[in-house]
Amino acid sequence: KIYLASAVNLELYEIKTNAPQVFFSEEKPKTKQSFIEFSDSIDLHIEKLKPSLENGLPERIVDIQVKAFMNYLDSARTLNKSLVVIIHGKGAGVLKQIVQSTLKGDSKVFSFRDINNGGATEVVFNPY
Repeated sequence: KIYLASAVNLELYEIKTNAPQVFFSEEKPKTKQSFIEFSDSIDLHIEKLKPSLENGLPERIVDIQVKAFMNYLDSARTLNKSLVVIIHGKGAGVLKQIVQSTLKGDSKVFSFRDINNGGATEVVFNPY
């Protein structure tokens, strides 16, 4: 998962329970916020995402890949990216089919197309 948050003005208080708690200050930051670098592409090959599952069950692998794709897509939308590339590989085409059917139903996606001989999908977002 990708979590994007500014580390400015975060205050930790003494924890009274076992669950960690984070409190945000109401003060506005006194300096410009910095952002975490976000790549314009994601490689969904399992050896890139989680090498320990390289020989895992196909259902488990696809589940991890789909979750990574959905998290990446949400982050790209949040950051108002105009174009991203999803590298899904050629293989049997199961992951590519899931990626492209998800993109078809997304109102924030303007268009998408196959690139790299069908091993990746280029996504263009609506410019709002």
